[in-house]
Amino acid sequence: MPTKFIFVTGGVVSSIGKGICVASIGRILKSQGLAVTVIKLDPYLNVDPGTMSPYQHGEVFVTKDGGETDLDLGHYERFIDVELTRDSNVTAGQTYLTLITRERRGDFLGGTIQTVPHLTNEIKARLIGLAEKSAADVVVVEVGGTVGDIEGLPFLEAIRQMRNEVGRDNVFYVHLTLLPYIMASEELKTKPTQHSVKELRSIGIQPDALICRSDSEISHGIRDKLSLFCDVDSQAIFPMPTVKNVYEVPLIMEESGVGRILSQALGLSGHCQLDDWSRLVDQMNAADGEVPIAIVGKYVEYPDSYMSVREALRHAAASCGVRADVRWVHSEAVERDGPDHHLKDVCGIVVPGGFGPRGVEGMVDTSRYARAKGVPYLGLCLGMQVMIIDWARNVTGLTGANSSELDPDCRQPVIDIMLGQKGVTDMGGTMRLGQYPCRPQSNTRMAQAYAAPEVMERHRHRYEVNNKYRESLEASGMIMSGLSPDGELVETAEIPDHPFMVGVQFHPEFQSRPNRPHPLFSALVGQACDIVREGKQLPFRGIRAIAVRNGHGNRVNRPQEDETVKLFLDTANIEEIRRGAELGVISGVTTNPSLAAKEGIGGSAGYRAAVQEIADIIDGPISVEVVSTDADGMIAEGRDIAEWIPNPWVKIPSTEEGFKAISALARDGIKINQTLVFSVNQALLGANAGSTVVSPFVGRLDDIGHDGIGLVGNIVDVYREQAIETMVMAASIRGPRHCQLAAEIGADISTVPYGVLMQMMKHPLTDAGLSQFLQDWQKASGG
Repeated sequence: MPTKFIFVTGGVVSSIGKGICVASIGRILKSQGLAVTVIKLDPYLNVDPGTMSPYQHGEVFVTKDGGETDLDLGHYERFIDVELTRDSNVTAGQTYLTLITRERRGDFLGGTIQTVPHLTNEIKARLIGLAEKSAADVVVVEVGGTVGDIEGLPFLEAIRQMRNEVGRDNVFYVHLTLLPYIMASEELKTKPTQHSVKELRSIGIQPDALICRSDSEISHGIRDKLSLFCDVDSQAIFPMPTVKNVYEVPLIMEESGVGRILSQALGLSGHCQLDDWSRLVDQMNAADGEVPIAIVGKYVEYPDSYMSVREALRHAAASCGVRADVRWVHSEAVERDGPDHHLKDVCGIVVPGGFGPRGVEGMVDTSRYARAKGVPYLGLCLGMQVMIIDWARNVTGLTGANSSELDPDCRQPVIDIMLGQKGVTDMGGTMRLGQYPCRPQSNTRMAQAYAAPEVMERHRHRYEVNNKYRESLEASGMIMSGLSPDGELVETAEIPDHPFMVGVQFHPEFQSRPNRPHPLFSALVGQACDIVREGKQLPFRGIRAIAVRNGHGNRVNRPQEDETVKLFLDTANIEEIRRGAELGVISGVTTNPSLAAKEGIGGSAGYRAAVQEIADIIDGPISVEVVSTDADGMIAEGRDIAEWIPNPWVKIPSTEEGFKAISALARDGIKINQTLVFSVNQALLGANAGSTVVSPFVGRLDDIGHDGIGLVGNIVDVYREQAIETMVMAASIRGPRHCQLAAEIGADISTVPYGVLMQMMKHPLTDAGLSQFLQDWQKASGG
């Protein structure tokens, strides 16, 4: 069978998941028993991303042969479970450099070098060369950028020519696009996709399939419209919803028929077998509880800079039966505020790689904190080096210890430039890159984690442990637990008499897989799960809820048959409250001084008058928030509130002072709404203190990538398991979907803004049905 090529382009906007889409196609095809490889075409003029800022490009993914490549190759490796090479990332810079080098050498014999055919031929040669070298049945090609970008035109022209180059039956074009949802008209718009396809067709590429990203359901009518205007079979138009777990995407794509269409069009054999992948996703989604782990880095404002680190933590956490609650901590913030301010609540710490002196002292402080407090720590590349610096300064007694990269004039360079790097002046592609062997030493954490005499790991660095200080470091107790085969290079180090404190010069995150977590990350997370920080509790890992599936792996708990979910209006607008009360669907109101200020109600007297007016309108509870932050102030405010409105629920935050106030007010018989709940443990503490209701903040958790509704469900599960009578109120509701899920998962109450209440009430089919009824009645009555 000739090699098949699947080309995936992107339209409308960037960052809509083209890399995940390509990786998922690869996963589906591999599950059919096909040999699959992947290649990313990047239109930028850099030769590779190795010299680009993480803020510009995100993570630099290192392949086993030392290629510095696009982070999408990490997705490919994780999803398809393959080891790619530098050949799987082609940039415009590489192709231009090759052509110009050949021209300078005289290879073209005086000919004129042109974009077509010379540049396009170079691109095609790399595609076909990878196919031959890998002996793949299928090559999936991601074309970076967005259709319409000027710099991407040579790549689009090259893939257009590929259909004639390798045969029309051997090429398939997929276009990934966005269907934006317009709130004002409450509809998905297809026009941007139509224009994107028009742009593709103008250069001679007719998509064979469309994959449409959307946060809303895509109706058959939308598909038919796209089919008509884009000239794509409606059976080859696939929805791609937003999911919380990207590893669900292959399952969704296969269920929608992507594999079937590709197999039919390209004559591919085999039957898709994703049972193991489905079980993996179920395991990840069913994980009980969370373990908080901080990533302390220099580039945390852009989390894609540490994509593989985050995914490795997710893989390891799932294998331990928990979810990784990743806390992003900027190392400069640690320098400024001290480590305890940012790390006191975490059960594990990862310090990843980086370059340059900015923020490094914060990393050194983080290492010292983890060492002193017994918090599990994994240092990656620079993270190992700062661990060495911390130990040298504070244990070995080398007070002037530093890295010569960070301070070329330091007195004791315990980290120094590698011998082979001295005199190197070019920055691009000149570090120690790629896969090198490491031998774990006996009776160490490394040996325990790997259980192998030699391992291969990927590197990206110029500096290493200075052997001049190695004896002093070891004499003071540090263990050099992994060495190069010749014993000359320190690959890993660890701290004795500590739950887990390991630094590695390499990047283990690049080899972690969802179905095969990296052993070092598994060891870190396993230790983190057993750590209880002072005054904290571990998540309830043993309690499993009775759940049903909603089709994509999310947990949905059914409420008891006798439960009726109540709605509280979340506002200080008197007219909204009056209209809500007239509708007869509101059981209470939640309000606070901030909402009052937005309505132009100023001062404590104005706020008090507004609350009293609300009490005249609403018969049910009114949840009123205190503004004090100390326990005495909250208690005084709570008692005052209880005196001047008839049915108050005093809102108290989930802070240390707040719990003191909750206990005191509950003893007085005052009903408490415990607000700002972000964990099961906070909800349990509130129930013990006497809270009437706890309010997990669904929307705020969703805003930072956490599962807000999932937290509501976890609290409901634990309360039912422990027969706790405290009610659960889903707060910070952002839309009707949140209300529906909160009801399904067993919440007692949902707080809704007035706008969400109106959205819940209205439906286009209701309006259409009423209109039709009136028309029928008029006809029947002769009107």
